[in-house]
Amino acid sequence: MVKIDRAYRNISRNDIECDLFFLLADHRNSLHERSDRRTTELSCSGRAYYNVTLAAYYPVFDSDNEFDYLDARTRKLRNLQDYLDDRAEFVTVSMDLDSGIPYGTKLCIPELNEKFLRPIPLQARDKSRYDDVGKNSPDFSHVDICVRTEQDTYDNSVNGIVTLYAELLEK
Repeated sequence: MVKIDRAYRNISRNDIECDLFFLLADHRNSLHERSDRRTTELSCSGRAYYNVTLAAYYPVFDSDNEFDYLDARTRKLRNLQDYLDDRAEFVTVSMDLDSGIPYGTKLCIPELNEKFLRPIPLQARDKSRYDDVGKNSPDFSHVDICVRTEQDTYDNSVNGIVTLYAELLEK
């Protein structure tokens, strides 16, 4: 105990404050770098569509209509919760595929990425139709995201007005 006390007596208060300052500054820089990295990881690329209506839907497995639980090409719907549980590679979204949006178009919604603190890869694989839009060009005004249950459809994070980024495929 005596040796420790002597060692600390030789260190001035100014030295300790300096060391603490640099330690805290280094920690703050590290947090800032992680924040910058997270912002980059959560950002989206592609063509931006603003004021897009986002809504949620869920598969109805006991339905006689297979399109209530399968996508436009009769493949399994991938829901957001399965993706968050690492059980799916992407999340199925429903859009007006008849308007010219290719099946499998990769999409991104930054508001979802920020909410869940990770990139949420979306793919347009299911069909929906809206009467309030024309058919002259691809319709990016509405997007419906597949969730696991009816209860999940009430979550505010999957309902609202969002920005949608689409990686459009060249024809």
